[in-house]
Amino acid sequence: MIFTKPIVGSFAAVLFSSAVLGVGAGCGGGGAQVNTDPKIDITSLTGIDPKDLESAASQLADSMLRSPEVASIQKKPAILVINPFIADVDDSDFDTGVLIKPVVQVLMKSQRFREDTTSLWNDVSQDRRALELKRKKRYLSGQDPTDDTADYSLSGKIIDSYQRAGNVRQVSYIFQMTLTEISSGLAIWDDQVRITKQGTKASVGF
Repeated sequence: MIFTKPIVGSFAAVLFSSAVLGVGAGCGGGGAQVNTDPKIDITSLTGIDPKDLESAASQLADSMLRSPEVASIQKKPAILVINPFIADVDDSDFDTGVLIKPVVQVLMKSQRFREDTTSLWNDVSQDRRALELKRKKRYLSGQDPTDDTADYSLSGKIIDSYQRAGNVRQVSYIFQMTLTEISSGLAIWDDQVRITKQGTKASVGF
């Protein structure tokens, strides 16, 4: 699915100038309160907005739960581990957790999955204390403390792609996810969501 957000450079520049003037006028006083009304959004010209991530996460989670392969999973809830997601984007500080976590929350609310937060691969919500206790318990019972008992693994990648056409600049963000059955090593679901943004040369930095 593709979502395009065209933004006119001159209009964006007016908004930015107004914002700067507003900040400058208020510098003489104390701190300023920021309006966090969800109905009032600041749209980034090239970056990912919270609304973009919410939309991508919602679509991916919905796609997964509507998949016939996922719907036919006999074990309920199945144990899910989260693999480190690859962020192949210009923003080196991009936090993949802001995309992964909402997806996992929807899956858990469906009661079809439960997340294993003690997985060694989980770099989003790993509970290190629980991991230590789990290992100790398995060791004392004569089991392999490093054995992973999860049923499915969720992995993915985030990619950005830049294009230019005359005075127009465009950036696309592609969110890919794959659900793998650990016992067979086979992917049972795979999908991606693309979000595209456009802006004029005067309003974007690439």
